[in-house]
Amino acid sequence: MATNKDYWKKRIDETAQRRFDLTYEVMQSETRKIYDRITREIIKEVEAMYYKLLDEELSRTEIWTYKHYKDLLNSINMKMVKLGLKEINILNYNLEEALREIYVETPLPQHTPIKPSFAVLDDVAVQQIIARSWSEKHFISTEWDNKKELVRILKKGIEDCIVKGQSKDKLVKVVMEKMQVGFNRADMVVRTELMHTINEGQRQKYMNHGYDKGIILVAHDERLCEKCVKYADNEKPRPLDEIVLPTHPRCRCTCIPVIE
Repeated sequence: MATNKDYWKKRIDETAQRRFDLTYEVMQSETRKIYDRITREIIKEVEAMYYKLLDEELSRTEIWTYKHYKDLLNSINMKMVKLGLKEINILNYNLEEALREIYVETPLPQHTPIKPSFAVLDDVAVQQIIARSWSEKHFISTEWDNKKELVRILKKGIEDCIVKGQSKDKLVKVVMEKMQVGFNRADMVVRTELMHTINEGQRQKYMNHGYDKGIILVAHDERLCEKCVKYADNEKPRPLDEIVLPTHPRCRCTCIPVIE
């Protein structure tokens, strides 16, 4: 028979998952659109330059001194800056919205220790929470690191194709593959930061309502990882102000307040 604690565990966990699904769908769609657009722009420039570079029969060292190639790299760098700024804007806006929504949506038992007069998070609290990072790097730093790495793997892929004299179709395929790698990394940031924001919104609500301890919940399925399995059968109460989730990228753990 389900206990009162089991009931609230299920309700809170379902609320977090519903908010994640709704916001993630929007963020993924927006991120996909800008990656598709930037990919088309890069492919168009690569195709325009392809025969010029191929006709020169350049070595990898000589490519660096070739004006058309340097112009292409400068253009790619500028596009990565534009891409990074767009991604950061998507993250900032949607994470703030998700934070406000989850704070309102998260249910609490009728008899909570404190019933605050405010039902929503003010702008200052929202900004403070979004500014907090679950790891050593804030997501803004992670985004720029990812863009630098994407430039590196794009450059290497293009150079390899040109030096080896591979076809234009092969070159286009390489660009698309490398951009997909970039999108996958961006998607991981979206998933992880969204889960972090949802957890922080719920945790803030628990503390604002007088709870001081929480329990970490994990997803009991085949995707349960080694880092989180230690929480699976150990519902140990922990100080809420010491719980920091996620524990790793793509982590799905959540927390609930200790309910007597």
